[in-house]
Amino acid sequence: PGPLRVRLPAATVGASSAEVTSPTADSNLTNNALTRNITATAAANLALTATTSASGTIAAGTPYNYILTVGNNGGPNDLPAGQAPKVTFNVPGGSSITSRPTGAGWPCQPSSASSYPLTAPTAGVPGALVTCSRDDSLAVGASFPSITVPAVANVTGTVTGTFTVNSNFADGDTTDNTQSVHVQLGSGT
Repeated sequence: PGPLRVRLPAATVGASSAEVTSPTADSNLTNNALTRNITATAAANLALTATTSASGTIAAGTPYNYILTVGNNGGPNDLPAGQAPKVTFNVPGGSSITSRPTGAGWPCQPSSASSYPLTAPTAGVPGALVTCSRDDSLAVGASFPSITVPAVANVTGTVTGTFTVNSNFADGDTTDNTQSVHVQLGSGT
């Protein structure tokens, strides 16, 4: 069986007790009960959704965008301001990020326009790291404005971009923090 996950309505410290009994005589009654304090911390549930504007197979050399959206999917708590949520990714192998990613409230690094394009020319070998961050709060069920990442690939086959979100605040479910997007490319014109 997998781990037992319990969501409490608020951060707290509480006692959890267990006791065993038996119809058979027990020569040591001192080891039949156990009490432990359990600490529950506040947590958001940041989740990243990544899509692409490329539809089906596109010709190598055709510009496309990755669209990245960060939401707080059920918390149970709001993400407080000051917890440094950030989206990170490496330039997908076989592609270029043609200019600085954009999105309201998301300054991205590298930030200088002269740093672009960032290129990872070999398919399957990721390139430079790009980081987009912010410092405001995010309510349960809400999303930040999307980040648009302009890209182009000059290879044929599949280019895979992998994107991750995290913050300094506890995350109650990290299984939805990373998502990969595949772009299919055919021969260019």
